[in-house]
Amino acid sequence: MATETVELHKLKLAELKQECLARGLETKGIKQDLINRLQAYLEEHAEEEANEEDVLGDETEEEEPKPIELPVKEEEPPEKTVDV
Repeated sequence: MATETVELHKLKLAELKQECLARGLETKGIKQDLINRLQAYLEEHAEEEANEEDVLGDETEEEEPKPIELPVKEEEPPEKTVDV
């Protein structure tokens, strides 16, 4: 968690507000208020993510959907006719 705190302190006020907004948090206050708010959010959700990994294992990432392959209609070559 210490690395997250250091990274938050490196962000500018506008960036902190943007991060709060993205997480549905209050965006008003001084820089330290926003850092505290984000830190609490990250700590709370880090525990939830750890619990999800315990239950789901390593397969928590969504697989990319495979593209749908449409059958390709092969055109038959025209019949050869011989004029007599």
